[in-house]
Amino acid sequence: MACPICREKVSRNAFRWWRQDHYLSLHAEFAKWMGRWMRDFLVIIFMFVIASILSEYLWLSHGSSYWVLAGIVTLWFIGFVVYDVEILRRTRKRFVREWRESHPSSE
Repeated sequence: MACPICREKVSRNAFRWWRQDHYLSLHAEFAKWMGRWMRDFLVIIFMFVIASILSEYLWLSHGSSYWVLAGIVTLWFIGFVVYDVEILRRTRKRFVREWRESHPSSE
């Protein structure tokens, strides 16, 4: 698989692929940012899973207006994923642009 920054061929068989030597040596800022982004993403996803389980439980066991809570949690989850993936896409584009500006011969 190709590196998303410099298009050099690297393996992506690891879960934490940004911790490979290629990224840590050539794209240290990207590796650091990607690690923080993934950590924050997984923590927030975990919180959404807990909130979703709780709201679905309340809705299915008690009924009444808890369906509104379940709907709100679901909509917030969808909005968060769309927003955070857009942040990932834009930041990756910025790292690619900065790489190309500092290495014009690599294109």
